[in-house]
This record gives sequence, C-alpha cells and structure tokens, in this order.
Amino acid sequence: MLCSNQDLSSFHTLSYLHSAPLSGLTGVGSGVLKTQKEIVMAHCVVGDQYYGLDGQLTEIKRQLRQPVGYPYDPEQLRIALQAIIEGRFQTTGGVTSWPIWKTIILGRNTSPSAYREALKANGYRIDGHADQILNKVKVSKTGVQIDLVVKTAAELGFKNDDRRDAIYARAIELGLELCPAEVGPALRLQYPYQPNGGWFLIAMRPVSLSGGDPWVFAIIHDGDGRWLGSRCDDPGGFWRADGHWVFAAPRK
Repeated sequence: MLCSNQDLSSFHTLSYLHSAPLSGLTGVGSGVLKTQKEIVMAHCVVGDQYYGLDGQLTEIKRQLRQPVGYPYDPEQLRIALQAIIEGRFQTTGGVTSWPIWKTIILGRNTSPSAYREALKANGYRIDGHADQILNKVKVSKTGVQIDLVVKTAAELGFKNDDRRDAIYARAIELGLELCPAEVGPALRLQYPYQPNGGWFLIAMRPVSLSGGDPWVFAIIHDGDGRWLGSRCDDPGGFWRADGHWVFAAPRK
C-alpha cells in the first residue's frame, strides 16, 4: 500500500480487508478454501520516522560489508530479522527474565587441543563428531563469565516437535541468546556432577563437518560415562519439544 503525498508530514494508521482461510477448514469440491474477512492494520511510515528506519537498515548493511567482518553473530542477526519481517517484535518490556541455571567461565583453556587434554584428563569421553566440532571452536583469549539458561522447546511455547531454527528464533524473541561454541567443552568440564541420564543440547550456531551436515554439541551422562557429545541438525529434521537446550542469558 502506498502513502499519498499528503501523508508525508505525519504518521497514519490505516486498515484494509484481507481474505484469510477459515481456521480448520479443508478444500471443498474444487479445492477452493472458504475464507473470512479480517481487519489488518497497516501503518504509513513517512518523514523522519521513515528516514530513521532506513538509516538503521543501512547501518546493518554497512556492518555486513566491513573488510574486518561483521562484529556480531550473523546467525542471530538472520533470526532476528526474520522475526521482524514476520512482525514478531521484541521490546524491552516484553523480554522474559529467565532464572540462571549455571554460570561458567570461558577461556580457562587456551586452545581446542588444551580443552581436549583437560577433558580426557578428567575422565570425560568425546564422541567423533564432537571432536571434529572442537577443532573449529574459537576459544576466548581471556576469562569470560557467561550465564546459562536451560529451557525445553515446550517451555518456550512449542506444543509439538519443531525445527531448530524455529526454536532458536523463539528463544531470541524472548530475550535469550545463542551460546558461543566454546560453551560445549567449557560446560562439560565445569559440570562434573551431571545426573546419569541427563542430556543437554547447546544452543549454538551449528558447525558443518566433513560430511557437510551441521552439528551442535551435547552434554551427556549415560551408562557409558560422561560425554562431550554431539547431535546432527538434519535440515529436514525436527527436535523434540521436551529436549533441553542450553542458551546464554544477556548480561546488562
């Protein structure tokens, strides 16, 4: 919908009718869905507000084009932009305050090989794919505290199993953040008393391995011992609604 020239000095809320399928109806006869009319509110963005928003979008593109690289996590940017495109806005008043499950320190080991040695020295097992992920972990150069929150997809509002990117998007919308990959080995070392049967998936940007599939770390204690494990993020796969994910909580 285009705004007329007379709207350029102010901000207007407009409404129009939109045809939408009636919930729960399937195709009838020729396959045409019955529809109902619903009112959709549209906002005419003009003047200073338009130029302000356009400037912010331009700044995002400038950051993406920097020779030194984008300074933040591009995966979180992608998820946040998709939520904005769909009208799922995060506001300060709407961010949920989550209880901190555990605070750990990153950077205690200086390299992936140092983490590997520490894990083996403390009796932890590393599965084959986790070992490959570990080779690609960017390790903090100084000690950094990070607060962790554990939530299931169901606790984030999902009634059924769903895709990883949808789970991530919902968590970010509610104010949580993805973990640096280093959280995987660091948490394994700093969580020695994990109960037998415990499973935690690290909500991190998946790492593509030699076979091309993306993987994430998992923190596991089973009958074979305590593991730095992994799980494959099958592009067509769904993750259980009762699976426990470890997210990072933002620090103010």
